[in-house]
Amino acid sequence: MNLNYPFHALIFVVGLTLCTPLLAQVSTSEVPASEINEIILAELNPSPKLTSESTSLLGDQLDLQTGNLGFEHVDVSIPGNFAIPVEIRRVYRNRSENWQLDYEFGSWSLEVPRIETTVVSSGGSTSGSWAKGNACSGGLRPDDFVAFQSFVKAQRFWHGDTLVIPGKVNSKLLSNYGNQFDKTTYPKVTNSFWRVSCFTRLDGESEGFKVQGPDGLTYYMDVSDYISLEPLEVGEVGKSISRRKLLMKASRVEDRFGNWVEYHYENGKLTSIESSESQKRLIHIDYTEKNGKRVVSSITANNRTWEYHYRDAYDGNDLSAVVLPSGARWEFNFTELLNPQIVGEFVHRCRWGSTDLAPKVGTLKHPFGAVGEFTVTPIMHGISYVEPTFTGGTTDTLCYANYGLIRKGLTVPSSQSNSTEQIDYYEWNYRYSENKGFLSTDPTPPAEASISIELPAQLDAFDLEFTEVTVPDGNKKRYINFRGYDSFKQGKLALIQWIDSGTDAVTAELEKTYLKGEEIGSTESMIKLDLSDRVNTLVSSEKNRRWVLPRYHGRFKTALNS
Repeated sequence: MNLNYPFHALIFVVGLTLCTPLLAQVSTSEVPASEINEIILAELNPSPKLTSESTSLLGDQLDLQTGNLGFEHVDVSIPGNFAIPVEIRRVYRNRSENWQLDYEFGSWSLEVPRIETTVVSSGGSTSGSWAKGNACSGGLRPDDFVAFQSFVKAQRFWHGDTLVIPGKVNSKLLSNYGNQFDKTTYPKVTNSFWRVSCFTRLDGESEGFKVQGPDGLTYYMDVSDYISLEPLEVGEVGKSISRRKLLMKASRVEDRFGNWVEYHYENGKLTSIESSESQKRLIHIDYTEKNGKRVVSSITANNRTWEYHYRDAYDGNDLSAVVLPSGARWEFNFTELLNPQIVGEFVHRCRWGSTDLAPKVGTLKHPFGAVGEFTVTPIMHGISYVEPTFTGGTTDTLCYANYGLIRKGLTVPSSQSNSTEQIDYYEWNYRYSENKGFLSTDPTPPAEASISIELPAQLDAFDLEFTEVTVPDGNKKRYINFRGYDSFKQGKLALIQWIDSGTDAVTAELEKTYLKGEEIGSTESMIKLDLSDRVNTLVSSEKNRRWVLPRYHGRFKTALNS
């Protein structure tokens, strides 16, 4: 695309929708204010992805709405005669999901296909349908829980069940309305055409999930595991109940021709992967005990070994290095990123208050010597047109916050023919609008709720937020997202702007317009989200001309020239 002249492209998007408004009113009479921020982020389920402005060299990924930073590395990948992967994939996310640092790699998880839920337990009782043995056929949303003679609202501990297929999908499960698939056969679906049926696990008493995807693969998820989360305070001061993330992991993946890959576990931890070829693809995983937790010590495949090293951190284990079979190594120092806590008045009044706004820095070193430095800081996100509760809006959720990436530095050493070493440095910077939220009943939204940038006339500056990325050559790219309280478009990309480094002028725009599709299911969540994300119509325009953009993976319908 030539960006030397003003350009405006328009994309129309037709979406399958869920029977859920955006974000429900959350009152402090139901949920402590200190927990609301965590609840909203869990419901939004920000999924960091590789962005076009960055590089895949270090495995860093970013959610461009929230600035949520993550990392993903594939240590081992064995090609075969069919497409089901045999691989070891590590993922780093924020510590709120891994309170005790007891993932397989301590601070990093070993990714396998799975379904996740969250439960609380006290006095021998555990919340939800998973504890009753009907994890698949039972309802998604658990009942409110009773502990220490107090009711614990389900929205305090449960934020939806999530389907995770590494490299493919990370989506909330929906109770099926039957508009896409038969709801008797498939009680659960996702908004991206994954469907779930039920089968009885080997224990003969509880259910597993049979997950079928649009790619023709079938996943049998029937191996249970859990991750400890921070306990939940209830009732009297000092009283708390345990909270855990339950995982139902895949034991087998099949394609339509009968080829398979099996996952073998010991006490819920993956110990080997094998395939059905005559010359099997095989990966073996060894563990060691450190700080009272089992962590991966080495992985062997094709007579080659990868070694894993850890440092002590917060009574757990922080992955510090991965030694490759060649002797080269990844090195990590994410300790400063492991325990960021955000405290302030931002939930209701969008003020930082006593929040510590000091940046946190994490670094990693590539086996070939490149070093990445990542700086994060608290970022505030407002919600527009929030419907007030009966309290008159004094306890309504107008903002939430998370640690967002503000700077990425990349240092690349390169050896020259004269044996001297040259250091190349590249830097990406990220800026967020951080415009405040407001109530739908406000006579006039406050000025600080708007984004003061050039926009197409049909877009509402109060209903949007943006992330602006400055790349190493000084040019900028601005991602503008919808943030409306009661809109199926919430969180979706509204507009991309390309900005010239010399003039700061917008040189090109790409706009998306969404049409609401049929309702296919419900997350059953009390904190409401619309997770529609179907794209099938594409129209673009440059000034008064209309252009046909190419098809992408068959998901777009191209428009006619006119």
